[in-house]
Amino acid sequence: MEVHAPHEPIHSWRDFFIHIATITIGLLIAIGLEQTVELIHHRHLVKEARENIRGEIEKNEKTVDKDLGYLQTDADLMKADVAKARMLRDNPKALEHGEFKSAYSWDSFADSAWTSARDSGALTYMPVEEVQSYDDVYEQQKLVNDEANEIFAKQLELVTPFIMEDEPSKIKPEDLHQLLRDSASAYLRVATLHQILDGLKKEYAQTLKQ
Repeated sequence: MEVHAPHEPIHSWRDFFIHIATITIGLLIAIGLEQTVELIHHRHLVKEARENIRGEIEKNEKTVDKDLGYLQTDADLMKADVAKARMLRDNPKALEHGEFKSAYSWDSFADSAWTSARDSGALTYMPVEEVQSYDDVYEQQKLVNDEANEIFAKQLELVTPFIMEDEPSKIKPEDLHQLLRDSASAYLRVATLHQILDGLKKEYAQTLKQ
């Protein structure tokens, strides 16, 4: 934006005020055009971010259904493992070739659209209530993802006693007791995560209705 001196000399106050008025109007027009361009850009940024976020949430909503099925299968196997651990604790020779099974599968939830909208500054031009709604959903799904990863790591550790000893009957009583405790804890975490995931699905649906 540039302001140029008058090409002709100013001979009166009238000429001076005309020149000032011309400059002022020119500046206002320039500022107005600049703000209009920025407004259009911001609206486009928000529109694109909103569409991407809602598309991502719709995709995550479908992922929930798959993960609920995975968790149910895993919960059934973990419940059976608790029974096996209890049996081994009471009679180490009851399962000479007993093994612990888990079918832990998990599809993580996407957050690239949300992250992109945050990093691009698009969220600053959205209504506060809308941003808060998205933030709650993405924060909840992050907690779910983190818990799922922790459960998976915990289930891997359950087979440690069977790797340490070549036969279940050689596992020490205190290790069998710990195995039972850890198996029960893992089962409870899987069952609890199933309930939390149900709640996340409802949050997705509620957010998409807004």
